[in-house]
Amino acid sequence: KETIIENFAAAEANNNTANSNNAENSVRVENSTDITNNTEISTESTLESNQNIFELSSDQKKIVLRLMELLDEDVEYKYQYYPDTGYPNDKYWISTDVISIVLRDSGYDLMELVYKDMSEHPDLYPMDKKGSENLDKKSDFRIVYFQQKFFQRNALELPKNFDPDDPTNLLQWQPGDIVYFEIDPENPGKDIAGMISNNKSADGTPLVIMITGDLGKISEVDVLSKMKVSGHYRYPYPELNQ
Repeated sequence: KETIIENFAAAEANNNTANSNNAENSVRVENSTDITNNTEISTESTLESNQNIFELSSDQKKIVLRLMELLDEDVEYKYQYYPDTGYPNDKYWISTDVISIVLRDSGYDLMELVYKDMSEHPDLYPMDKKGSENLDKKSDFRIVYFQQKFFQRNALELPKNFDPDDPTNLLQWQPGDIVYFEIDPENPGKDIAGMISNNKSADGTPLVIMITGDLGKISEVDVLSKMKVSGHYRYPYPELNQ
């Protein structure tokens, strides 16, 4: 069985027990904590406020444009296995799909990229994390542990500590950045994923676009100061002249 454990304040996806051969069955356990209340979104975007300080690369701009479009799409949280496409071909996503679909639509096929890296470096992707001995191209890239491992190896790794009082630190959190949030320090397979929005809260905190069982749909939320970041990456890896 494919077991998905969802808990926005305690666990999103227990992808460690994912088995793609039986992935049509999913179980979600959820204890909700609403963190979206009283989040006032500033009309000033990150790009506008930092236009004279930091300029996004052409790749990042493409990624951010696709990311912001997600907020207008009719997507619901639910795990399903897609043996033909790998990527969701309907309105049901899990948190890692936000990243994989935005990158796919920006020219980076994460399904192919993760499968290639896993095939060439099997020792770095332990199969016990999903309860199966075999690679599954159509599902492994959606498992949070494997997806984050790919970015650890192939993306620019950025600071995980968010300090709203440090202007230099704030500049490290750019639109389109990939972030993972720790739920269980003993089990990184329960992390949840999102991407930095082009918008900020009223106090200047970059918002995060994500989907979880608690949110129910793709949402823009203020979580950088409320949850522990377990991973922060920029992909594709920036060119040295950018």
